Amino acid sequence: MRKVYGKIPTFPKKEAAFQRWYNGESFGEIAKKFQVAEATAEIYKIDMIAYGRGESVMCDRLLKEMEISQDQFARVEECLSRSGITFREIFNETDLRYNQIRAIIVALSRDFRL
Repeated sequence: MRKVYGKIPTFPKKEAAFQRWYNGESFGEIAKKFQVAEATAEIYKIDMIAYGRGESVMCDRLLKEMEISQDQFARVEECLSRSGITFREIFNETDLRYNQIRAIIVALSRDFRL
């Protein structure tokens, strides 16, 4: 899964955004505060969870806020069970946005299941 997800760079802005989300702020509030797109605010949180920040229970909140269904989660999990699958192939086979796929991969890597 880590190979499909890719590198996880971290930097102070990501850390600060994650802490705000951890304390209850929404993706929209964080995006506004840091003057980034909401998708960028999402990836900050996803990356920090992938990096090991926060408890695995944060995956539940992340998946709910990103509106990921059990069926979508299961579909990505099934894709990842295939040898040699790439991120792009998962994207092409699902109706999910990139960040939603990343969130599912992170949840699975943290042993979280919907």
